[in-house]
Amino acid sequence: SPAACGLAPAPALRGDGQHATLLRSAELTDNLGAEGNDNDPAHLQHDARQRAAQRGDGYSNSTWHVLSEPSRGPSVPAKAGLSVRKVIDQDTRGRVSDTSAFPFKYVGQLFGPSSGHCTATIISRTAVVTAAHCIYNTATKTWTDMYKFAPARDKTFAVSDEFGVWRVRHSLVLKAYVEKGEMQNDLAVVHLLPRLDGKYIGDVVGFAGLGAIDGIGFIDKLDLAAVTGYPGDRDFGEMWTSGPCRDFFVYPENANVVAHKCDTYSGNSGSAIMDPDGIVFGVHTDGGTEWNFGNIFTPVRAERVARWATPVL
Repeated sequence: SPAACGLAPAPALRGDGQHATLLRSAELTDNLGAEGNDNDPAHLQHDARQRAAQRGDGYSNSTWHVLSEPSRGPSVPAKAGLSVRKVIDQDTRGRVSDTSAFPFKYVGQLFGPSSGHCTATIISRTAVVTAAHCIYNTATKTWTDMYKFAPARDKTFAVSDEFGVWRVRHSLVLKAYVEKGEMQNDLAVVHLLPRLDGKYIGDVVGFAGLGAIDGIGFIDKLDLAAVTGYPGDRDFGEMWTSGPCRDFFVYPENANVVAHKCDTYSGNSGSAIMDPDGIVFGVHTDGGTEWNFGNIFTPVRAERVARWATPVL
């Protein structure tokens, strides 16, 4: 929807996020901690290889930091998520005509045989960031079977994967999300296996940088940010983007939750909130009628994401 100028009324914060209905999930394999939150390194890790083998009040009070710069990689020649509609007012999404262009090439489709699909974004040599509900089903207490990732996927006449399809090595989610399923913890990092030639996805495609927002209220740094991914109301494999969205609002009572007016749909879950410079500041997770919602990276959370995304070679 078109972004309003100036300060819009603060959106009401919902208590719990809505989560995907997934058809089938794999079993939980590892429990590596007691109480996972941003001040405690405990988290849950799910090894996909083992599974496969087995079977406040204005702009002035915010600052921002860039933790890592994007790596562009080699130059390239020229239904998961929610079931509710998440297009706010007029639909302002646009089709990405060149998915191999910067920074769209970092965005890809995360998918499996029976769990539909989500969106994820490359943030290191071996890892992508997405929403936790794409990886773990809190209703059934099981891991989903999303075990493949296709960066810069496109569809003209048929689905095309210029950079290939990469298999999942393991996934990381907050234990607090597994236990309570709250929107504020709906975040996951997924590591990918190398290709047969030994190259990692970040070496081939490059990866986005990570940023952090230290503040509340409306965040002017995000005025040019967009949400890009694979909405389920478009043809499978088509990449669409919405932005700049403006009016990103971080809640005083919960600095990990951001409301935004980027237009999304089921399948956009996990889409990065990314600026034109290829810096990721959070992920989209939930839809509403007047606002959509996501997980924003505070400095503490951004450090956690960076630590989780440390290349696994």
